[in-house]
Parts: sequence; C-alpha cells; structure tokens
Amino acid sequence: MITTHSRTVLAAIILAMLSPQLPAQTSPDVFGYEMTSGGSLYAFEDLSVSGGASLDSLNTDDAYSEEISIGFSFRFYEQQHSTCFIGTNGYITFGRGWKTFYLFDPASTSDPLGPGFPGTQVISGNSDYFDPSNIISPFLADLNPNQEGTILYKTIGIAPNRRFIVQWQDVSFISPSGPQEKVTFQIQLHEGSNTIEFHYKNIGPQDEGLQYVIGIENSNATSGITYAWGKTTNYATTLPDYRSPFVPFAVRFERPVIIAVESEYGADRVTPRRGAITVASNSQQTFDAPEFIYLNKDFVELDAIGNVSDLYDGDPANDSAVAFYRARNVGYAIDGQ
Repeated sequence: MITTHSRTVLAAIILAMLSPQLPAQTSPDVFGYEMTSGGSLYAFEDLSVSGGASLDSLNTDDAYSEEISIGFSFRFYEQQHSTCFIGTNGYITFGRGWKTFYLFDPASTSDPLGPGFPGTQVISGNSDYFDPSNIISPFLADLNPNQEGTILYKTIGIAPNRRFIVQWQDVSFISPSGPQEKVTFQIQLHEGSNTIEFHYKNIGPQDEGLQYVIGIENSNATSGITYAWGKTTNYATTLPDYRSPFVPFAVRFERPVIIAVESEYGADRVTPRRGAITVASNSQQTFDAPEFIYLNKDFVELDAIGNVSDLYDGDPANDSAVAFYRARNVGYAIDGQ
C-alpha cells in the first residue's frame, strides 16, 4: 500500500497485478496479457554482432541448456524468475528444460499438429518430450543447430531497464533440403515492465511441412496466448505478419497494471476516479484529490461550500446544503495487486 499526504499524488506504477483464475487462448487472456504485432515493433538487437554467449549444450539436436541467469527478476504470469532454460527447438522455459519439437493433438490419428497454447498432451513416453508449460515460445519447431547455426544469449542495459535476449542465429530446420531452410529470431525479456517481445529477422520456408507454434503459456497450462501455429509450408495463411519476400516483424506480450484507489472523500472526489484503474506497466499516473472537504452541520460531506443565505430563508431543510466545517485533505491510499 502507498499512502500519501499531499494534494497531488504522483505514483510510479511498478506494481504486481491482480490474479485471474480461468484459462484462455486469446488476447488478452484472463491474466491480462495483451498481444500486439507488426513491423513497427521490430527492433532486433543482433547478438551475433554485439557478442552473445553460447553453450556447447545448445550445439546439438533436441536439447536444452543448463539453468541460465536472466540477470534480473522477471515476472511471468504469477511467478518471479531469475533463471530460465533455453531449448534448441525455439523457446525458453522456467523451472525445467524441455526437448519438445511439436505439440500433440490427441484427437488426430493422422496428423500430430496441436492447437497451440495452452496444451498439456504427451507426445512420447520420455518426459522431456511432454508438451511444455511455463514456456515463452517465439518459434517452437523441429530445429537443429547441430546442422547449422548457433544460439546466443546476453543481458544488456542498465538497471532498472535491462533486457535479457536469446537469439537463434541462422539455425536450420531438421534435415533441411536447401540453404534457405533456416531461421533467425530472438526473445527479449524487459526488466520492470515484464514485457515479452519476439523479433523475427528471417523465417525461411521448410518443404517437409513441420509444425511451428508461437506464443506463451503459464506454469500449469491453464492459460496462454497463441499468436500463430501451423506448418512451415503455409506461412502465408497461418502467420499473420508474414510477407513474401520476408519482411522483419515483431510480436509483443505485455500486461497492464490494475490499481485500486480508495478515498474517504466520496466517489467522485478523486481524479481520475476512485475504484479499479488499468494503466500501462512501468508508467506514471497522477491522482488529484480536493484540498478541502466541506461538511454540513451533521458532518455529511458536501460537493460545495453552499450558500450561507440558505440558513436564513426559514426552511430548515436547506440548512443541510450549507458547510459548517472545512477539513483539509491529508491523502488517500493506492493499492496495486
């Protein structure tokens, strides 16, 4: 709780969010994540130029890294994380690593293509190949950096505005049939705002029709957002921002902050207003409260000082509209959850 004692309150909103309970697959989901995409969001921070770290464990097929430090505390759904696992097949996860390279559709006997996030089905007897949860997936697909390409990671910037970046650089699909069958993209996790961004420098076609899935999912697979899913032979109909020839684009997931404003001075006496207010994460919101509060003879709050002549018009009923007392506003409280 933030309690203030001034007429005007400037609150830097860096607050935790309310906790909805029901699953969803669209934007926004019930946890408040909202998704936007397009070329105007594209801001690729090329780690192959600025110098990112790589790991031997990521130079193989269907693998994941050891636990990697993010460099700051990052809130994903209702949990704080300071580390993650990088999967060679185009995603990062929290809590544990995965080797999954597609999501399973139990309703289909001929095609394993799953419906995106959220999903909890098993695709083999090996637990490393279960449908992953607690996942941030810019391009879950059957990739093979052992064939070609590298995976880089780095934390850049200065607190409290650092970014953790993971980049798949010229990574090929499994068993590529040509040099064009490779991808370059990255995740950016933003400190403070907890914004997630996917930046796509290139997504080459793949002739075998492998599955790909782009989106996010929470830790128990009850909520998530799928930006796109389909096969690598049909980007034009399944990937909303795809253009041929390829034009770089980005996808962003972010959560607004919901704050509750409480006042003892009436429903309409605080500006913007009393009650739940949604504002952008890591932004500022100014609240104004009246400098003085006016009360009548029965200590009922009035909207204005009233007309003193009403006390002498012979009608006692009008006395209740005249201020007998003036109280100075000493503040109000803001809760962010």
